[in-house]
Amino acid sequence: MKKYILLSSIIFSALVGKTQMKFYVQSGLITTYNHVPNHLNGGQKYKRYSSFDAGVSFKTHLYKKLHSESGIFYNQKGYQFYNDTIPDFEVSGYFHVNYLTLNQNFVLLLYKKKNMHLFTGAGAFLANAISGKYVRDVIGIGGLMHEEGKINIGYGSTDQFRPWDTGLNFLLRLGYRKMDITAMSSPSLTSHVTKASQQNNKEKLQSLSFNLGYNF
Repeated sequence: MKKYILLSSIIFSALVGKTQMKFYVQSGLITTYNHVPNHLNGGQKYKRYSSFDAGVSFKTHLYKKLHSESGIFYNQKGYQFYNDTIPDFEVSGYFHVNYLTLNQNFVLLLYKKKNMHLFTGAGAFLANAISGKYVRDVIGIGGLMHEEGKINIGYGSTDQFRPWDTGLNFLLRLGYRKMDITAMSSPSLTSHVTKASQQNNKEKLQSLSFNLGYNF
């Protein structure tokens, strides 16, 4: 966590000295899916998990139609899981993880007409899991068994999520005057499953967000 705070301080200290810097806030909906490359038939299945995110960025003009966006976001990511392959026995639930995320994107103006703007961009993110919750329901012959609690974050055999996540950002933005809406795909490059848990699959969170933004 100390490294995360230090990295944030370095980025924002560098931005303060830049000219033509603009303040930018965003919030909206984020939906996440648990991607498993080598998924086994008959194994656990996954569904998307929807929540919200919010953050603040600083825009810095770089060259003609290109600018940089560096910001900190609060993201709620996760996934739903279920298993209904066994008769009279069902398992379902979800994992919900809260992340503090550093985004560094480079955005290009594609089209401008009067007050309308169209942008595209790409970049990367670095996220730190700060807390989380899980819910698990088992329905069998004996009835319903409900379980919930806090997610263990770390690298040990009893931990459920790694503390750090990295990935890429790809965005498309439509703006009108000082308002805009941004659609951004953010596939993770890092598996959230710990090596100590002895799971062979590399499970990665794939998120899609739709945010409303305002430029100050």
